[in-house]
Amino acid sequence: MGFLLILFGTMAVSDALYKTPTSLGLTVITTDVLGSTWGKIFLADVALAIFVCCLAIHAMSVRILFAMGRDDNLPGGSRLAHVSGVRRVPVFPAVLVGAIAMVILAFNIYNQYAFEVIIALGIIFMYLAYLGVTIPLLQQRLRGWPGNLNDGQNLFKLGRWGVITNAIAIAYGIAMSVNLAWPRDYFYGTKWYQQYGPIIGVAAVVVAGLALYYGRQQHHGTVLAEHRADLTVAAEGD
Repeated sequence: MGFLLILFGTMAVSDALYKTPTSLGLTVITTDVLGSTWGKIFLADVALAIFVCCLAIHAMSVRILFAMGRDDNLPGGSRLAHVSGVRRVPVFPAVLVGAIAMVILAFNIYNQYAFEVIIALGIIFMYLAYLGVTIPLLQQRLRGWPGNLNDGQNLFKLGRWGVITNAIAIAYGIAMSVNLAWPRDYFYGTKWYQQYGPIIGVAAVVVAGLALYYGRQQHHGTVLAEHRADLTVAAEGD
């Protein structure tokens, strides 16, 4: 869908816009094709859609923080997992996620290149998350999955194309991660910390994650006492 959006946007560029190539953004193309009135209405609808998507991402982030706090996998887990008796939601994670988002947005005011590094990091982490699934999946395929399962015959399978498709997915994910993290002054700026910002950001998150796991998570992971189910009541109910 992203590819088609760029393709159709490029096809819709008028000759007048080519005279000022610096203004060849999708918003300008939209108003040029649809006109000022309908173009602005369409862009307002797009802005509303983006806002709703941001709310969904916000809710997902709150849910992850709450779940990890409930399982005592983060510092201050009790605070993160506290549910307001009045609002019936975990207030602290909701406010925390919003505050972090606003701090990140503030970088756009300070330095445009810094914000582009942040955008690149968001995309890189998406590809790394997919690699966290496709790489173990390829390992399982090479060990015989899903044919080595008792009910493997009932599962959807790609046959001999499964390993090939899986390998292509891994190669694509690695290639895109390297491409986005590759230092270049055109996108990230001329200063060294700008060009190497994506690499530094990924390294910082990986190091912080390993420190959190080996320093805390591997010794915790038990549901907080206030969130544990009453097994006695559950047994009587059964």
